[in-house]
Amino acid sequence: MWLGEELRREAFFFDSGGQQLYGSLYAAASPSVSVGVAICNSWGFEGNQSDGTMHRIALGAAHAGGAGLVFHYPGFGDSHGDLAEATIDALVGAAVDAAGEGSRRLPGTRWVFAGLMFGASVAALAAPRADVDRLLLVQPTLQPSDYFTRLERSARRAAARVPARAGNAYGYPLPHRILENRAAVDATVAEALAGFGGAGAIVRYAQPAADPVSERLEEIVLPGAWRFGARQKPELAQASCDWLRSVAAEEQGET
Repeated sequence: MWLGEELRREAFFFDSGGQQLYGSLYAAASPSVSVGVAICNSWGFEGNQSDGTMHRIALGAAHAGGAGLVFHYPGFGDSHGDLAEATIDALVGAAVDAAGEGSRRLPGTRWVFAGLMFGASVAALAAPRADVDRLLLVQPTLQPSDYFTRLERSARRAAARVPARAGNAYGYPLPHRILENRAAVDATVAEALAGFGGAGAIVRYAQPAADPVSERLEEIVLPGAWRFGARQKPELAQASCDWLRSVAAEEQGET
C-alpha cells in the first residue's frame, strides 16, 4: 500500500514461536538511510491506548528516510496466541522475529529497538539477542515486577467500582507466567542493560522521577507528567521522532 509518493505501508503476518503475529511496516518509498525502528508496545489496556503513538513514531522514522515497524505480541490485537500465557522469552522472541521479518522485506536495514513503558524491558532484552546496538526507551519501566504490581493495584481499585474477572486488568489478562517469575525477569532486564554496549536515548516526562539507567543512553526529559491510560502522547512521539531523525542524519553522514 502506498501512502502518497513518499511512503509505503505493508500489513502482514509473520511466524514467531509457531504463532502468526501481526506486523505493520512503514517505509520511505525511496529510502535515503538504512535505519529502521522496531517498536515494542506496553501491555494490555495501556498498549491498546498507546497504539496510535507507536504508529506515529514508526511514521516518523519512515519520513526520516528509513522505516518503522509496529507489531502485536502473541495473543494481543490481531496476533494469534494467548496473551495470558505469555512469557518474557516469547515477547522478546516476537520482537526479534519482527525485526527479522522487517529485514527480509527491507534488506540491509539497521534496526533500532524501541519500547514504551513495559515494552522498554522487552526492547532491552531483544537488542542483544538481535545484535542491535541502538535503543530508544520511551517512558520506560525497566522493572517488570514494579510495572505489573502497579497495574494490579490500579485494576483492583477500578474493580471496586466495576467488577472484573480475576487475573484481568482493565479487560486484558495479566501474564501469570511472568508474574510467577518477577524477580528473575527483573534481574534479566537489569543484566541486559548493564551489558548493553551500544548507544541510545531515554525519552520521558519529568514526572514521575526516574533512576538513571545507563550513561550510554542520552536522557531527554520533557515537561509534564505521564498519565496512565492517556491515548495521546504527542510530546513523547515528537521527541522520539526527533531522536530518530538525528540517528538517520548520523547514518547519512557515515555513508
